[in-house]
Amino acid sequence: MRHLLLVLTGILLSCNALNGAGAQEYPSRPLRLIVGYPPGGAGDTVARFIANQYSEQLKQPVVVENKPGATATIAAGIAAKAAPDGYTLYQSAGTEFTVAPTILGDKLTYVWQRDFQPIGLLVLSPGIFVVSSTSPFQTIGELIAYAKNKPNTLNFANFGSASTSFMANEAFKNAANLLVSHVPFKGSGPALIELFAGRVDVFADTVANASPMIQSGRLRGLAVTTPQRSPLLPTIPSMEELGFKSFSFGGSIGIVVPVGTPEPIASKLRSVTQTIMKLPEVQKRFSELGFIPMQEEGAAYFVRLNAEAERLAKIIRASNMTLD
Repeated sequence: MRHLLLVLTGILLSCNALNGAGAQEYPSRPLRLIVGYPPGGAGDTVARFIANQYSEQLKQPVVVENKPGATATIAAGIAAKAAPDGYTLYQSAGTEFTVAPTILGDKLTYVWQRDFQPIGLLVLSPGIFVVSSTSPFQTIGELIAYAKNKPNTLNFANFGSASTSFMANEAFKNAANLLVSHVPFKGSGPALIELFAGRVDVFADTVANASPMIQSGRLRGLAVTTPQRSPLLPTIPSMEELGFKSFSFGGSIGIVVPVGTPEPIASKLRSVTQTIMKLPEVQKRFSELGFIPMQEEGAAYFVRLNAEAERLAKIIRASNMTLD
């Protein structure tokens, strides 16, 4: 028995040494960062920026892989089944974890609390209702008056069913008692093409994506979907200011890895992420892009997601939201 205990002790010490060595050697090859939206939108902008930061810190290329469709739930399903070796990172858009489980239920191929472990929250992403600069609507009030006078004539674009964009549109529609149509797209880029072409009338985009086009005169901002105004667009009112009480819809973008990723590697990724998010140039860049930079590591990030999932589930059920 004593001999067996000595052998087992030796094996455990060897495993610990190997784990430590693996963490020290990691990464020894390129990594991939899966993102659930196509090139050109806010999520893709964050992914490419943070991938460059990871590359500098980890001394290995980090390749962005766009897997758009079904409001990032396809990408999440792919990431959940990836090898848990630290070489696949997934950039969560938030709603595939907070909204999709309530609306889509068993149709999802993953259970996020079971299949992922958190690395950290990167940014919060405020939303905004926009129209083309050629649109006749100057204010939310004018939009509501038109929709009530001509029901079922306006098309509200969103960047995917079960997205924050969808949620904001649906909450607006219900709160103002409007009859309008939802038109889902795979991301901001495709939705904006249709908005500029006049085939959709209103789009709940992100401040990060829309603000440059608002400032250049291509888009007109009607209202932001967070309780406070955006520092980038201080003249545009919030929905709450306009009488829509407790109207708060915005995205959260963070990094997760498949469950089972060795803790020494996950710990290294959490540490590197915190280092990146504390860099003044990173904070400045994200703020300039219209995001709110965050520094929530690991478990705190999942606590936030759970709280948001519970809040949004109550709204979805109370409003009888569907994907029609």
